[in-house]
Amino acid sequence: MAPNSLRETTGAPSGAAAPDLRGLRVLTTCEFLPWRSCGGSDIVAWQVARRLVRWNAEVALVTGRPHGEQGVLEEEIEGVRVIGVPTVELSRRLGVELTVPRGIWPELRRAAAELAPTVVHAHSLHFPSSVAAAAFARRARLPLVLTAHIGGLDRLPLAVRAATAMYERTVGRLLLARAREVVAVSDAVAAHVRRRAPEGVVVSVAPNGVDCAEFAPDGAARATDVPPHVVFVGRLIANKGADLVAEALAALGRSGEQFTASFVGDGPLRDRLERRVADLGLSGRIAFTGAVRDVAARLRRADVLVRPSLTEGLPLAVLEAMASGTCVIASDIPGNADLIEHGVSGLLVPPGSLARLTDAIGGAVRSTELRRRLAEGGARVAARHSWDETARVTSAALARAASPAVR
Repeated sequence: MAPNSLRETTGAPSGAAAPDLRGLRVLTTCEFLPWRSCGGSDIVAWQVARRLVRWNAEVALVTGRPHGEQGVLEEEIEGVRVIGVPTVELSRRLGVELTVPRGIWPELRRAAAELAPTVVHAHSLHFPSSVAAAAFARRARLPLVLTAHIGGLDRLPLAVRAATAMYERTVGRLLLARAREVVAVSDAVAAHVRRRAPEGVVVSVAPNGVDCAEFAPDGAARATDVPPHVVFVGRLIANKGADLVAEALAALGRSGEQFTASFVGDGPLRDRLERRVADLGLSGRIAFTGAVRDVAARLRRADVLVRPSLTEGLPLAVLEAMASGTCVIASDIPGNADLIEHGVSGLLVPPGSLARLTDAIGGAVRSTELRRRLAEGGARVAARHSWDETARVTSAALARAASPAVR
C-alpha cells in the first residue's frame, strides 16, 4: 500500500477541466517502487500514473523492488497495476548510481499482453529500466514517450561526467531518437535534452509538482528553546552532495554552533557517511533515518533543508521543503536555480564549495529572522507547482504519441 505521503485528494488540473483519457493505455517504467524510493523521478512517475487513471486511462507500472527483495511483486493501487521486479545494485562497485532490474523484459511482455498498451512511458534518460522500455516499445511497435529528469552534467566529477556524457551521446541519443516525444521536468532539463537529441525531437516541459496540502507548515511557531534542526532529504549518492553536508556540519560543530541534523534517505554512501560522523564525534547530533514514509512530518519539524547537488532536474525535496515552510539552502545549478531566487526564496551557494556551504548553513542556523523570510519566499514558489498540471502536460504528450495520426 502506498503511504500517505504519496496520496492526496485532487480533481482537475488547476484552472482547467479534467481531460478524458478514455482509450489511452500506458505501460510505464521507473527505477524503484515509488513508495519505497528516495528518488524524485519515481515519485513523479507515481503522481502522473495515478492521475492518468483518475482521468480514465489504464496504466501498468513496471519497476524495481528495493535491493535484496526477491520475487515479483504485483498489486493494484488506486487503479494502477504495479509490478515490481528484483534489482541488482551496482553503485558501490562502479562508483555511480546504477540499478539493474532483473527479469523486467518478461514482466513488460506479460503486462503488455493484459493491458494492450497504446503507448510506453519511460522515466529518466539514464535508467536501465528506460533502456528496456525503449527496446520493448520498438519490438512491440509502440510509440515511446520519455520523461527526462536531469538538467546538466557540468559539475559532476570528471570521471563520472565523462562516463555519463559518453552514455548520453550513445545510448541516450538512441533513446531520444526512439521517443515520439520527450517531457522535461524543467526548462533546464529541456535545454539539456535538446543539446543531446537528434534534430526534430519534440520536447515539452511539465514542471514537477508538490502537494501543498500534505507538505504544509503545521501552523505552530518554530521552537526557539531548542537548537535549529538541519535536514538533508534524498538519495545518499555522490551527486546529491550528502558528503558535503556532513563536512559542513562537522565544521559548524567544531566552531561551537548549536544544531541537530538528520539525513533522510538511503543509498551507497550511507555506511561511509555514518562512519565519518562517528569519527567526528557527532553521532549524538546527526541521525541517519534511511528511507522513511513520513517525509512531510520531518520537513515540518526541520528549520533548514540543505541540498548541495551537482546535478538536478527540478528537485522534489526542495519543493517539498518550500511548501512545508522550511528554509532551503542549495547549490547554484540548473534545477535548483529554477526554483530559488537567492536571498528571496532560499540561499544558493557555489556547487562543491565547502566553505560557502558552511557559511550559509551557519548563517541560517543563527538567524531565526533569515529562516522565516526565506521560508515565506519559498512557500510562494511552491504554491505555483501542481501535480495536476504536471500530469496534464504529460498526458497530452502521451495522447499525441498514441494517436494514429502522429508519425
